[in-house]
Order: sequence, then C-alpha cells, then structure tokens
Amino acid sequence: MEGFAARSGIDLAEIQARVARERACPKHRFEIGAGPYAMGVKYQCAHCGAQKRLMDIGDYIAGYRAAGGDPNDICPDWKG
Repeated sequence: MEGFAARSGIDLAEIQARVARERACPKHRFEIGAGPYAMGVKYQCAHCGAQKRLMDIGDYIAGYRAAGGDPNDICPDWKG
C-alpha cells in the first residue's frame, strides 16, 4: 500500500486520522435543513467533521433508533 500511496499522491495518514476521528465521535450530529435535497450531497457532522450522504445518515439513524435513541439527537426534524 505504501508504494501505491506514494505513486497516487494519496495521504494514507490523513485517511487513517479521519477514520479514527469518525469512530471516536460519541454521537454524530447532522444539520441537513429542510431541503430540497440533491443526490450525492454530503453533510458534515458538527462534532467530528465526518461527511455522509443522506442514505448513510439514514442508516446511522436506523441503528441509533434500534438501540433506543431518538433520531432527532442525530438530525433535528428527522422525518424518516
């Protein structure tokens, strides 16, 4: 991988740091607003800076809800 990273210009250390910050986030919070929404747009977590698409946020919220959490903790006014 290191040879690939050097040839491609990809900063593996930056990617690893970003993933570590995202995993360490105690609870993501996304302020997505009322819309309209566009396909592929990423929204940023107010706590750790992770960027997720609406489908990924929806999956995160589904797991949070299944564990007994309120979806509005993650995304205010969530209607999913």
